[in-house]
Amino acid sequence: MRNYVRKRVQSYSDDDINLALQLIREGKTDVKKASEKYKIPASTLYSRLSGANNSGPVGGKTILNKAEETHLVYVIKKLQEYNHPVSNSDVRKLAAWYMLELNKNVSNNGPGKDWFYGFMARWSHKLKVMKSIKLEKARNEALPKLNLFDKPSNIFNCDESGFSDDPDKKCVVVKRETIAVHGGSGKKHTTVLLTTSASGRCFPPYIVYKAERLYSTWMPKKNYPGTMYNTTQTVALILAICFRRYLPPKPENTIKRHLLSAFIGIAIAQFCFGQQVWHLIIQSSVSYLILYMIKPKYSYLVVFVFCMLYLSFIHIYRIIFDYGNYTLDVSGALMINTQKLTALAFSFYDGYRSTKRKTQDNNVENILNDDQKQQMLIKLPDPIEFLSYVFYFHGICVGPLCFYKDYIDYVEGKNLLIIPTNQNISQNSNSLSSTKDDEQQYRNLPLEQRQPSTFWPVFTKVLQASFWAYILLKFSGNNSIEYNISDEMVNSPFFKRVRYLWFSSFCHRAKYYFAWIYGEAINNAAGLGLNGYDEKTKQPKWNLLTNIIPYKLESSTSVKVILDVWNIQTALWLRRICYDRLRKGRTLFVFILSAFWHGFYPGYYFTFVLAAFETYAGRGIRRQIRPYFQKNKSRKIIYSILTWTGTHIVQDFTVVPFVLLEVRKCLYFYKSWYFVVPAVVILLAILLPGASTKTPRTNTTKNQLTKDHNQQQSTQEIEKIKEF
Repeated sequence: MRNYVRKRVQSYSDDDINLALQLIREGKTDVKKASEKYKIPASTLYSRLSGANNSGPVGGKTILNKAEETHLVYVIKKLQEYNHPVSNSDVRKLAAWYMLELNKNVSNNGPGKDWFYGFMARWSHKLKVMKSIKLEKARNEALPKLNLFDKPSNIFNCDESGFSDDPDKKCVVVKRETIAVHGGSGKKHTTVLLTTSASGRCFPPYIVYKAERLYSTWMPKKNYPGTMYNTTQTVALILAICFRRYLPPKPENTIKRHLLSAFIGIAIAQFCFGQQVWHLIIQSSVSYLILYMIKPKYSYLVVFVFCMLYLSFIHIYRIIFDYGNYTLDVSGALMINTQKLTALAFSFYDGYRSTKRKTQDNNVENILNDDQKQQMLIKLPDPIEFLSYVFYFHGICVGPLCFYKDYIDYVEGKNLLIIPTNQNISQNSNSLSSTKDDEQQYRNLPLEQRQPSTFWPVFTKVLQASFWAYILLKFSGNNSIEYNISDEMVNSPFFKRVRYLWFSSFCHRAKYYFAWIYGEAINNAAGLGLNGYDEKTKQPKWNLLTNIIPYKLESSTSVKVILDVWNIQTALWLRRICYDRLRKGRTLFVFILSAFWHGFYPGYYFTFVLAAFETYAGRGIRRQIRPYFQKNKSRKIIYSILTWTGTHIVQDFTVVPFVLLEVRKCLYFYKSWYFVVPAVVILLAILLPGASTKTPRTNTTKNQLTKDHNQQQSTQEIEKIKEF
C-alpha cells in the first residue's frame, strides 16, 4: 500500500503565470524569484518557457462528465442550504451512489481521495473546503440583532436527552429482493428537554412522550417539582360542546351546571398552573368573605383595593424573578379574576344603593344609570354560584371577561327567554311575523329547545383563530418589535423603518387576535355569549363576549374606533367601575387604572398615558378639523386616507413601549424618531379646543329626561314585564 501524497491544487491564475513569464523573458527577474512571488511551481515556469502548453483541464478523463458533475455540485449546495453541509467522505459516498444510479463501473470502495481532490480542483470556482463553525457563531450574530446583550434572562441553552425501551437493532423478516430496511416495532421514546437561561435560572423539564392514559400520563404523581405539561384549549372546546349538549339549561340542571362547570374549571387551572391555582382560590375566597362580612357601603372599595393589591403583588414578583419574560403563569388568569371580583362587588354596591334611595312612589331615584340598573345585584350570590362564576371552565384561562348577571342568565337559561321577534318561531307556521299565539307557543317551549344553534358562530371563530395562528407562527418569529431599536433598523431608510414598524406591530397583535377569538369560540360552544336577536337579519347575536374585531381595528380611521374594538370586555369593565363613577379626569384615570392592572413595567405607563393624550387629540380633531372635510365626497376620501395613516402610525408608536417595557429602550425608540409622534399628539391634545373635555349634560337636563322616560312607562308595560 502506498502512502498517499496530496496533489497540489492550482493556486495561481492565468494572469499570474503570463505576468511571471513576461518578467522572466524581459530579464527583470529569474525563475526562482518569480516562483516564490507568484506561488507558481518552478517546473511549470520552465515548461512554459520551453514552449510546452499545459493549459488544458486539470487531471485526466473523469468517470463523471461535466453535466453529471454539475448535478453533483447542485446537490452539495442544496444540502448546505438545508443546514447539512457534507464532508470529504460524504461527497465520495454521494458520488458513489450517483455513479451506481448511472450504471458506472465503480469499485466496492467507491471514489477515492484522488478523485475528490481532482473534483475539488475542477470545481474550485464553485466549491471550497472549510471548517464548519459551531452554533455559537450564529448565536453571536443573533445577539445584536435581537438586542439581547443586556437581557441574559432571554438567552436560553437547551439540551435534550432521549430514552427508549427498544434501543437495539434486531433481525426482521423482509422480502427476498430487499437490500436494506429501516423501521421499528412501535417502540416508545421519551424525550426530556432541559433549559437554562444565561441569568442562571433553571426551568422545569419539558417532557415529550407517547401518551397512553390521558390524565395519569400527563400528570404523574411523582413528577419533577414544577414540571409543566402541555395542553391546549381544544380540550376546553370539546368539553364545552358536551356541556351544552348533555346538560342544557333547565331548572333541574342549574345546580349540576354550576358544580360541574366549577369542578372542570379548577381541574383545568390545576393542570395549566399547578400550585399557582391557589392564588385564584385565595383571592376569590377572601373577596367573598369581605362581601359577606362588611357592609355593601364599604365592601366594594375593600374588595377593589384587596384585589388590585394582590394582583400587584404577583406582578412585582414576576418583575423580580422573571423580568422581561412572557411565560404561562397564573398572572393572566388572575387579571381576569380581578375583573370578575371587582365587577361583582360594584354590582352588589349598586344594588345596595338602589334599595336605599327610593322616592315616595317606590321608584329608584336617578342615582344609577341604565347599565348599572341592569347589572346591579340585590343580594349576594350563594357560594355555589360564586364558585361557578369564578372558575367556569370555558373562561378560566384567557377569558374573555363575563359579568355576573350575564353568566347567571346563561346558567339558568334566562338569556333564552328573549323572544325572537318578527321571525317564524313556530315550527309549523309560514308567517313572517310573530303573532301572540306564536309568542305564547315559544314561551311554552322547554328552555333546552329554545337554544339556537352554536355551530356557525363557533365554526367561523375557530377558522378566524386558525388564520391568526398561522400569521403568528409564520411571521412573528422573524418580525419582533424589539428589532425596531436595533442599530441595523435605526440606520435603515425611512420607509423601510415605517414598513417594518407597522408589520411587526401587526404580527404582535396577531397573538391577541388568536387568543381572544378562540376563547370566545369556546364560550359560544358552551352556550355563553348569546346577546339576543338582530333586528334586521332576525338571527341570534353571539357577540356578548366579543373581545376584538380585527377588521374594524385594521381599517380604523380614529383612535376611538381602536379603543372601541380592542379588548372590548376590559374596556367595558373600566367604564363600569371607573369611568361612569368619576366626574373629572375620567379618561386619564381609566388609562392609569388600565396600566396599573397590567403591571408595573414602565413601558405600560408610556403606552397608556400616550393613549390618553391620543384620545384627547382624536376628540379635538373630530370636533375642530373633521367638519372641513365633510363638504364633498372627495374631501371625505382624503380625510379617511389621512386619518387611517395617522391612526395606525400613532397606534404603532403606542404599542412599541408596551413590548419594550424598559424606560431606556422606550426613550431610545422615541429618540430614534426624534420624538415627533408623542410631541405632535400632546400638542394637539393641548391646543385643539374641546379636546380634553366632553360637553356634559347638566343634572337638570338628565333628571328631566329620566323623569319623562319614567312617565312614558305605562302600567300595562310593567305588568307585561312582570308576566314575562
